[in-house]
Amino acid sequence: MDAEIALQHRAQVEEFRRRHRTGLVTLVFTDLVGSTRLKQLLGDREGVALIQHHHALVREILGQFTEAQEISTAGDSFFIVFVKPSDAARFALQLQARLRTLPQTAATILDRIGIHIGEVVIEEREGAAKPRDLYGVQVDIAARVMSLADGDQILLTRAAFDNARQVLKGEELGGVKELQWLNYGPYVLNPKS
Repeated sequence: MDAEIALQHRAQVEEFRRRHRTGLVTLVFTDLVGSTRLKQLLGDREGVALIQHHHALVREILGQFTEAQEISTAGDSFFIVFVKPSDAARFALQLQARLRTLPQTAATILDRIGIHIGEVVIEEREGAAKPRDLYGVQVDIAARVMSLADGDQILLTRAAFDNARQVLKGEELGGVKELQWLNYGPYVLNPKS
């Protein structure tokens, strides 16, 4: 009987491994700051239209990065993965530059963005090119980094910061005017809170 249980357990583990793998990726979370206030100020219809315009803009810019994927969207937020931290930073800079060019009405659209590099568990979709979801503490850390950002701010963890700054040094980034790399020093993040 023990051999039968062991075989069942092995089959379960193999099935899990088949559907889930691990990988080192660059994680990006974006969040539209004050979206509830926007809807209160403009009304649901106009507020939602503005959020949908924001989503279209995010997807338009994301389409320029062949090695990036939108993992999920929840309300006014995006969870995106990139292969390279420099591409994630380039995407974030281009998105914020484009948001700044939108007509200034009673409602200003500001995104806050967090970027982190980490190894995650990737849940595969059977027969699909896009993963179903990503899991692990690194995902939680990326979300926490984003939550620390203000509107129109991009925060990166150390490895993502160092890599992106080195790769993008001296590069012309369309629409991005003055680029400043600021080191805020060490932070201790509790991914559970």
